[in-house]
Amino acid sequence: MKRLVPLLALLAGCAVGPDYGDPEFAMPPSWSVRTDSPADLARWWTSLGDPVLDRLVERALAGSPDLAVAEARLRESRALRASKTADLLPDLDLGGSLTRSRNSGHGPPIPGTKRTNLYQAGFDAVWELDFWGGQRRGVEAAQALLEAEEEAFRDVRVTLIAEVARNYAEVRGAQARLRVAERGRRGQVEILELVRARFDAGLVTDLDVARAEAAVDGIDARVGTFLQTRDRAIHRLAALLGLWPGALVEELAAA
Repeated sequence: MKRLVPLLALLAGCAVGPDYGDPEFAMPPSWSVRTDSPADLARWWTSLGDPVLDRLVERALAGSPDLAVAEARLRESRALRASKTADLLPDLDLGGSLTRSRNSGHGPPIPGTKRTNLYQAGFDAVWELDFWGGQRRGVEAAQALLEAEEEAFRDVRVTLIAEVARNYAEVRGAQARLRVAERGRRGQVEILELVRARFDAGLVTDLDVARAEAAVDGIDARVGTFLQTRDRAIHRLAALLGLWPGALVEELAAA
């Protein structure tokens, strides 16, 4: 018995460790602002009431290359965790066979017997005991990796939805500014024509004409900037959806 105690202590010292502990965070007992009806953030973009945005988000979730890669890594981690967990279980092997023979009926094994059936069955079990805790640590590591990949998948999904919504808002904002600029340009062109008519009548100088022309040119420059902003946001949306750059131009440019 005295010899057994040091041996057990030696075995305990060879175990892999220490155990992992979750980090602790000091959370406040209450928040400064409370709500009786918390918002559903799982599909927060639907609260905007824009069916076009809803379709874009669904298409992005279905066709995003980045999300597909994250999902593949998540499936791989789940398979690894299942494999590591299986290492802790016995390895069972069950087999069986049936042999049927036919003879002339005059020889062994039993004279006069023409058919012989031979049945065989086997069962084998192997269980590797995890003395040192290496397999359990492998399961814990696989579980930690799985949880990390789950969070990475959620992070990619949340980021993808946020980017779709942000670029869509940029498209709509640029379109709204375009409409305002185009209305302003029409008014400024009318002013330019009036100034030119007054110049022909000798009522104003060429400086007044130049100022009116510069006002129109300034609006044209802003229109060009708004068009670039709109088109770039549309191209980014297409990339997020896994489409070629011009796939959404007709769908969103005139909307």
